[in-house]
Amino acid sequence: MKLNISLLNVQPMSLNQAYSTDKRTNRRFKSKQYTQFTSIIGGQLRNYKGQITKFNNKYSIEDHYIVATYRFYYPIFVKAGNKISKTSKDLSNSIKTLEDILFSQLIADDSQVINLNVTKIHSQDIRIEVELELKNIKHIL
Repeated sequence: MKLNISLLNVQPMSLNQAYSTDKRTNRRFKSKQYTQFTSIIGGQLRNYKGQITKFNNKYSIEDHYIVATYRFYYPIFVKAGNKISKTSKDLSNSIKTLEDILFSQLIADDSQVINLNVTKIHSQDIRIEVELELKNIKHIL
């Protein structure tokens, strides 16, 4: 079973942007930007409630593992278009913030993802596409 989600007009958020540190107490807390990111994605995930429910009903920790594919579409090249911008988001830092929000809606935990495919694609049509696929765990035993 596959769960396909398209998050429109959402750019990835780096883990570095998601948290701030109180300089007096040295404690970390979620940034306003991360709270907004969570709200935007949460709002869009409501459109997938039926599919998420089916995924949750099908998932069993004893029977499944998850293959996750994330495609981040946003401008990544410098204006000349001949090289990747240094301000382009770090892919590995973008995964965790997205997964935390996605998996808060699922019975499965992100620790059940054993195959991860991540791509950033230059596009003016900003979005994040997610595919979570349940695979039979017997295939890896």
